[in-house]
Amino acid sequence: MQVFFAQTHRDGAGLLFRQRSQWLAAAEADAEALGRLEQRLRLHLHVLARLPNHETEPRRAPEAFVSLAACLSSPDSEVREAARRQAGEWLLAGGPAGEGAFAALALFPLSGQDETLLGLYQRYAALRPILFELWRAQGAQVPPALFNNAELLGRSPELQRAALAYAADQQKIGVELFRAYYRHLLGRTLPNRFPAGVMGLALWGGMVRRDPEALSALRRGIELATEPAERDTLLRLAALSGDSELLPVLRSHLQQSPEGGCRLLALHGSREAARELSVLLQQPRFMEPAAQAWEQLTGHPLPLQPRLRLIEGKGGGGSTHSVSATEAAGRWLEENQSTWAPSGRICRGRPLRQESLVELALERVGRHHRDRFDLLALELGRPLGIQPENWMAERRERLGKLKMSTGQSAPAATREGRSHA
Repeated sequence: MQVFFAQTHRDGAGLLFRQRSQWLAAAEADAEALGRLEQRLRLHLHVLARLPNHETEPRRAPEAFVSLAACLSSPDSEVREAARRQAGEWLLAGGPAGEGAFAALALFPLSGQDETLLGLYQRYAALRPILFELWRAQGAQVPPALFNNAELLGRSPELQRAALAYAADQQKIGVELFRAYYRHLLGRTLPNRFPAGVMGLALWGGMVRRDPEALSALRRGIELATEPAERDTLLRLAALSGDSELLPVLRSHLQQSPEGGCRLLALHGSREAARELSVLLQQPRFMEPAAQAWEQLTGHPLPLQPRLRLIEGKGGGGSTHSVSATEAAGRWLEENQSTWAPSGRICRGRPLRQESLVELALERVGRHHRDRFDLLALELGRPLGIQPENWMAERRERLGKLKMSTGQSAPAATREGRSHA
């Protein structure tokens, strides 16, 4: 009877874990609904943590996650310790078991430094990039010696990228670590040739710490970038910066990637970017990606059909006429330009300010959420210290404190700046 009871909870937890992963991977999902799902998932895990664990070798990531997450949250310290050792073995093995182990350790970290993971770092070089990704997801503190410049130079590209991504998210790490990578872009010599992807992470580390030289280095980096993937990363940073001088560079990306170029214009968030999208709506090649980007920029969805019907007059009476997506976008711009400062930026129709970005982070989850977290970090001038993959309850707590620090629980300016359907 107990075995059947435990299996029911395992099945329920595995299903909820898969659904949670799908929502986080989707473009947009409701944060409140995700929070309710996570409550049910944690209830299953709470019950399993108090039952004997008879799980066999997992064949899929959800099975590995449920088995380890239940043990990592067990009230028995010996069970927790055994789970940490098992998680290390599965991380090393990789595959579905390693994926599930990563998720379990990310959501159920230890307080303080995890000596088990540090031991794995020292013994297995192949695991080091994965461990830095895990420490980043956990928000864990690791010895600075592991990611200083002398330690990283000459290491594998994967390790350099993972370590810099971790360091960029740490509020206590200063700008010098990152500036060493992009100093040569400012006219200073630097003999080392860095692996692809490293420069973008270093520039982000400088930008989020408000290094006054980071934007100049970014402009030069875009000019020199030859690898498509690295150029895409730098163009995303350009869009996040909102720099008006870089808007023509974002436009030039449209021919290479209509979807990517439109997304960058939406991320730029300026009036000029909105006007550009409204023009792109007239061109068949760009209509669909421009409509998707328009909604991300303004929060105002547009039809993908060439025209829609509008009815004038109160109570549904009066004459009818057709309005194209381009005309609907033009009307939105005309109606909202009075509340949109000429040099201001917006995100989903709200002024790009700390309080409105916090509101969006509390309302929505999904792939686009990384952009909003990064925009918020730039507004704060420091790393946010929150990952989009964290439990919703933890995110709400940290974002709630951040919202209170703005001194406005419901800013009038934010409400006025929102788009109208």
